[in-house]
Amino acid sequence: MFCADFAIGLGALRDRMLAYQKQLGGAHWEPAALLTRVADQGKSLTGYVSTLSPDAVYGPRARP
Repeated sequence: MFCADFAIGLGALRDRMLAYQKQLGGAHWEPAALLTRVADQGKSLTGYVSTLSPDAVYGPRARP
C-alpha cells in the first residue's frame, strides 16, 4: 500500500482494480469502500488517517 499511496496514487490503484474486474471478472477485484472514499477525496491513506482520532485508529483505550 505504501507504493500505491505515494508512487502511483490511490485513484490509479482503484481505477486499475476496476479495469481488472471488468476484464477478468471476480469480486476480489472490487476496491474496498475505504479505498474508493479516500481516492475520491484525492487524499493519501496517511492524510486520511491523520484526520482521525487516536481511538478511531487504535481502538478504544482502557480507561482507569
